[in-house]
Amino acid sequence: IQSYGIFVDIGAAETGLVHVSRLGSLDVSRVQLGDEVSVKVSAREPKLQLSVPTLDLPRQQFVAPVVVLPTADVGAREEETRLGGSLSALPKPLFARVLLQGLNLADLGHLTHVSRSLRSMAVEASNIFWDVCSLCCFHTRARFDEAECILGVGVAIVEEDGRKHLTCDFDPLSQLAFDKLGVRKGVWRNRISYWLPLAIDSHHFVRAASSLSQVLRVLGTGKVAEATRSWGRKPGIGLADADTAGSTMSFDRWLEEREKKSQAAKAKFEAFRAGNLQVMKEPAKEKPQKPSFDPSIVLEVLPKLMTSQVVLLMKGETWASHKALSGYMGFHHLLLSICHAEPTVQVELERRISQFVANEDQRVKSAVPNLGEFICLLSASQKHSWQSVAGPLLTEVFDRNVLWVLKKYPHLAQLSDAGVSRERLRATFQAALVSMRLIMFNAWFLNKVAKPSADTSDSALARYERTKGVPPRHQIEAVHRAVRTICEVDSWEAYFDSLGVERVKPEQLCNWLRQSVRNSAQKGYHKSWHFRSKAGPAKKEEGWDACDQMAEAYESH
Repeated sequence: IQSYGIFVDIGAAETGLVHVSRLGSLDVSRVQLGDEVSVKVSAREPKLQLSVPTLDLPRQQFVAPVVVLPTADVGAREEETRLGGSLSALPKPLFARVLLQGLNLADLGHLTHVSRSLRSMAVEASNIFWDVCSLCCFHTRARFDEAECILGVGVAIVEEDGRKHLTCDFDPLSQLAFDKLGVRKGVWRNRISYWLPLAIDSHHFVRAASSLSQVLRVLGTGKVAEATRSWGRKPGIGLADADTAGSTMSFDRWLEEREKKSQAAKAKFEAFRAGNLQVMKEPAKEKPQKPSFDPSIVLEVLPKLMTSQVVLLMKGETWASHKALSGYMGFHHLLLSICHAEPTVQVELERRISQFVANEDQRVKSAVPNLGEFICLLSASQKHSWQSVAGPLLTEVFDRNVLWVLKKYPHLAQLSDAGVSRERLRATFQAALVSMRLIMFNAWFLNKVAKPSADTSDSALARYERTKGVPPRHQIEAVHRAVRTICEVDSWEAYFDSLGVERVKPEQLCNWLRQSVRNSAQKGYHKSWHFRSKAGPAKKEEGWDACDQMAEAYESH
């Protein structure tokens, strides 16, 4: 018995080697000299090579002990009231639009004392008054409600930990500034490579739809899509995006090119300030046809952008989290608006979620490469909720976390422990904490903001329409509280509480974690032989806990 495999005597002239990569389900830790094992001959030349045959046994169906608790409708949902008296005949969206764009803060303050039915709407309009006023281009100062203005945000590709992803600081920028004036720097001088229109409200979405369809096609296909792929092997260096591509030039040449571009942009801007727009306006075109949105592209790009904002939110910085929340809700608003305008996108979204829930084979990495992006789809679903997806989703999350756990604690690949293993519980929790935090926030946003209680995506779209996609103050405060709470989660009990599911007993949880190791190996997420060869003797739990406590004390200082 060696670390690289076992030698078996089959009565031949020489013993044959069963390499660790060919041990199959055989647990070497339980094999002793003199034991009989079933093997088959894999090769006879140049040396005898053996392997353990895999038994084609029916796979036992494991059901994760996930019981979703009823969600409490608290925190982020605003108070809903109906207009009373003669005001009840007015369409509520129209009345809200008048409040937002027709009254100042003093008038809104007086309106809160008129009647209870107007109080909540007036308070909401007051809370987002300045944010709505700031919905203008940071370069030209054009407002979103101007007839020819289309507001969007700058998008760039950044690289972190060797992987590129789409990112956005969510500072409004007009199409005129990006396309005609050549603006390629954000408010904080960050680089902008692409421009993505926003929804804001139904009127603005109609104006922006054609440009939106074209931009999504650029971000969701070709080299950009390949470079920002959030799963699989990291893209090679040769596959560069627009941010890094280009030929090498001297510094003097770069200064000359920069000066030319600066002078050209300055001339265009001066013409814009002087009101001479004839040279910048495109000639009149025929009425464009209704833009079409490719479901595969929409469901590829927007979840990526939403996930990037979640990462910024989890950093916990107040200013950054405010901008990230605006970004997350802005992209969520965009997804809902597209689903409403293009039913085929909604159909494809529901199909993907239904397949995930119904078929275990549709949950693996080859079918759903990124679970964080998949959860974003739930926020736009009209048929599914956290209650219907939590069980299958958490089962797959546990299976995918196994690889990260074994990289840090390879001895846990051995399933020789039984009952409650404090070491397995503690090690798994610590190794998978980052992934668990992202799942916790997505579940919180889904239950408290996107679809609180029995709300549907249509009611969420109506709220965005009323507030122009701006998050009200109570939602911002709720997000800050949620992020602090999630970052303080330090136990399995708190983890399940945050997800809104019943706490799993330690023995059940250990059985679940061991089953996840088996599932991960069967799905090909990790190679059992690879970690068995690295695993040393199992550590005693008392010693492991002591070392772990010292590490925690060191990190706390």
